[in-house]
Amino acid sequence: MIFRSNLGFVPLLLTILVLGSDAGAQSRSDTGRHQKEPPAPPAQDKQEAARATKGAVERDWTVSGSVGVLGAGRAFQVETVDDVSVPWDFGGGPAFQASRFNATFDQNVSFGLQVDKGMGPYWGLGLSLGYSRMNLGAETLVGQQGTVVLLDRIDVLMVGVGGQVNFTRAPSHPYFIAEVVMTNLGAGTISELDQTTFGLRLGLGYRQVLSERWAGKVQARLSRTGFSTGGFVPTSPQLNPSEIEFESEDHLTFFEIMLSLEFH
Repeated sequence: MIFRSNLGFVPLLLTILVLGSDAGAQSRSDTGRHQKEPPAPPAQDKQEAARATKGAVERDWTVSGSVGVLGAGRAFQVETVDDVSVPWDFGGGPAFQASRFNATFDQNVSFGLQVDKGMGPYWGLGLSLGYSRMNLGAETLVGQQGTVVLLDRIDVLMVGVGGQVNFTRAPSHPYFIAEVVMTNLGAGTISELDQTTFGLRLGLGYRQVLSERWAGKVQARLSRTGFSTGGFVPTSPQLNPSEIEFESEDHLTFFEIMLSLEFH
């Protein structure tokens, strides 16, 4: 009797289990339908925007016009063997009398043009042109006073090709330049000084943004290039060549400070 009473609960238990299973499946189905896709992480959008901005910077071309001051060192030194003061004459220039003198390049204004191509946030490539007309003067003593006598006027044309390294990613930044430079000297009187030589240029500068299209730059550059007098030796009507000691530099060192206006 007890066994039959217990069996009566079985159909009821099965009905409850079936109904509960259908309700759980329906709930899971509804939850799946209303679940939203997770939004794209904002970091990915920022990275894509940064890559696009970086690409735009890398394609920038800039053109700069410059004005500055160019100086150079000694070209050659002359003195008499016996330390005797004699007259010197350089191709129709003013004659002067001295026992020794140094021929040096005087400082003069310089002009430049530069084209740059940004290759990334930290570096770029560039081509620079520079021109100056420098006086070659003889530094000597006349009596007890030092004086400079003009020997010749030299046209100096410099062409540089190289790279620039920016110290920061900021639009206004300091930078370093290194270039291979070709220097052409064109003399007015002493034709033996006409020459084209090659050398190296190093420099430091700072770029300051002025507006969306304009920037200002200040830079100091040091160029070292080869030099030769081409067999030239100054003469005096009172001396034999053996009585003249002549020493020529085998290189020239140009120092330049420039202010530039950049357009991009």
